[in-house]
Amino acid sequence: MAFSGRETDVPHGIWGEIGRQLGKFDTFKDYYQPLKAPGRTAWINLLKGEPTLILLDELPPYLDNAKSISVGNSDLAKVTATALTNLFEAAVENDLGNVCVVLTDLVGTYAEASAQIQSVLEQASDR
Repeated sequence: MAFSGRETDVPHGIWGEIGRQLGKFDTFKDYYQPLKAPGRTAWINLLKGEPTLILLDELPPYLDNAKSISVGNSDLAKVTATALTNLFEAAVENDLGNVCVVLTDLVGTYAEASAQIQSVLEQASDR
């Protein structure tokens, strides 16, 4: 499955789009209204089973736009960063040895959003 950060208008967050493309949209139904980040165990439950390749392309434009979307007392960029951190942590679990996550970046163009992605990756590697 592939997600492009140019798709800034996905209504159920990146996690909803991943679930939709995998044919498991309802698995994350509790994370759509209100939007909230799936945890590590939720990602494991979504992704276990079939071999899965997740391509996340051009996330900085998505995160840049997501800062303008309020989610409770926060914004969609922060919720998405948490969801991605949880995805990356889940992907290294033994239960998901069949999952590969590939991430591309636009460092020079979207410096602030790229820094947020770097922070997410650092958090995931620290655990």
